[in-house]
Amino acid sequence: MSDTDQPETRRAPDEEEEGTMAQLLQLAGPRSAVPSERAVRVREAVHAAWRSNRRRRAIGRRAIFTAAVLATAAMLMLVVRPRTGRSPAGGPIGVPVARPERIEGAPRLWRSVDGRAGFTRLSSDTTILANDLIEADALWPISPYAGNLYSLEFFQLCARRLNPGGMVTTWAPTDRVNTTFRAALPFVVAVAGGHVLIGSRSPIPIQPEVWRRRLHDPQTVAYLGPPRVDGVWADIAVAQALPPPEGGVVNLDLFPRDEFHSPD
Repeated sequence: MSDTDQPETRRAPDEEEEGTMAQLLQLAGPRSAVPSERAVRVREAVHAAWRSNRRRRAIGRRAIFTAAVLATAAMLMLVVRPRTGRSPAGGPIGVPVARPERIEGAPRLWRSVDGRAGFTRLSSDTTILANDLIEADALWPISPYAGNLYSLEFFQLCARRLNPGGMVTTWAPTDRVNTTFRAALPFVVAVAGGHVLIGSRSPIPIQPEVWRRRLHDPQTVAYLGPPRVDGVWADIAVAQALPPPEGGVVNLDLFPRDEFHSPD
């Protein structure tokens, strides 16, 4: 058998692709230099994306801390008086909803005896009443279905469920949430630079010295820790009452503008 009778050796598909790619690169010739203006734009775009990611992470950490401020600030401001009868909305006032069986760590709930005599700690003998305080989750307003927790109808529902003297609190990450909340509740106090709102159907007294004493109670400090106590105090020390909105755009159940990124 002659050499010409030998079967032809076929290259593997990967080798064929590499050969084709090499030919294309040779035809393309040397790569042209990137204009300096374009290189600058690319670097600026990458740096802007990096800064944006850092801001999002910082906002996420802020949201977690905001949830703690929501609960702590509202509890410090809440004065619950013994009540009987029915609420203006027609629902029962002071309905028992739970009784703790076990308490681990420092108790987080205080209940006023008569609005002046101070607060008694939560214990296994404490009866928790309905609608003294409603705390909304600090959800991203652009999250799916989060619009239903920042809508006018939701805040109005919370207001109707409050007992006299009760409060509802929410994170207010946008101007529309701020306007919507103030449109639903007649009395609103802003803390944490306006990022946390506390509302009620009854006037909310602003008493920084009273809050400071409660916040710096040894058991509260032991539970939260000094750094968080300092952070909460910085947020509530500058609390201010907000007036009802004069117009403005609100979020609705059927049109959650913030969730939809609506420009108006």
